[in-house]
Amino acid sequence: MPVTLKCLVCGKDFKVKPSHVKKRHTCSNQCGYKRLYGSGNPNWKGAEKSTSCAICGKLFSFYPSVQIGKYCSLQCKHEGQRRLLLKRYEGKQKFATGENYSSTNSFRASVARHFRVVHLDKCAICGWDQTPNDICHIISSKEGGKDVLDNVVILCPNHHRMYDLGLMQREYIISLVRSQ
Repeated sequence: MPVTLKCLVCGKDFKVKPSHVKKRHTCSNQCGYKRLYGSGNPNWKGAEKSTSCAICGKLFSFYPSVQIGKYCSLQCKHEGQRRLLLKRYEGKQKFATGENYSSTNSFRASVARHFRVVHLDKCAICGWDQTPNDICHIISSKEGGKDVLDNVVILCPNHHRMYDLGLMQREYIISLVRSQ
């Protein structure tokens, strides 16, 4: 059977479980914050902050201790996360289509996984596929090579080391990439 109490801040009646009578003094979180930080407390200074939503632009209020003030509702938060994921995906798409990235960006793991799936993770020379193979840069980044799909080939560890040591010709590796 619920017990009716009176809010210590706004004076409204509210109902609680009998086991919560000693714990509850206010009707809502807002009144609870006002009770803790308001009315003469120097830390209060309007602990409630206002800002505009990053998605819809609507002005809303929030408590910094409870949430980060970026979105006004869950719907806007989900839209913001969707846009962020789309932005990341578009970056990967540009990378996969061969557009150059700056030298600070590395060959991302997800693009590497995609490359392995498309080429069945087989060595381009011998076809070895017993364990994961290496993704070898034809022109290394030290020599100015870019992280684009036209500059990489899948090689088994042995052929990758042979290429890195200069025991295989670059033209031969480039012909393998063009034949894929």
